[in-house]
Amino acid sequence: MNDVRTGGTGYTRDNVLALEDAMHALVASGSMVPADFPTEHFFVPGMYCRVMTMEAGVTFVGKVHKFEHFFILAKGEIVITVGDEVTRLKAPHVISSKGGVKRAGHVIENCMCITVHKTDKTDLDEIEKEVIEDD
Repeated sequence: MNDVRTGGTGYTRDNVLALEDAMHALVASGSMVPADFPTEHFFVPGMYCRVMTMEAGVTFVGKVHKFEHFFILAKGEIVITVGDEVTRLKAPHVISSKGGVKRAGHVIENCMCITVHKTDKTDLDEIEKEVIEDD
């Protein structure tokens, strides 16, 4: 795997939330356009898979998942924060993503990100209620 850990950087969940607030304010003021991440959804009994493509240059803040799940970087390169670390991931890369973590990141090279969640649901709104924490 191509995992480069840069170590502690002083990032905290509060920093990630502050970044998210700043990004919302920029969008509200018209100074920034929200990114569009084309997404495909796949279902098999007991599992839901989401495939999302992201363009280079995009900075993002993710939602908090309630449960551990797989995150697969199938293509490209990203830098993400997890706790107080910045981690650079280059495809192909698979991680077990812990629940309860708020992440921010930046896309270095166009990428394809895949998450796999345990659920019997197939309605996207119901899945979100089940696996995503309320902001």
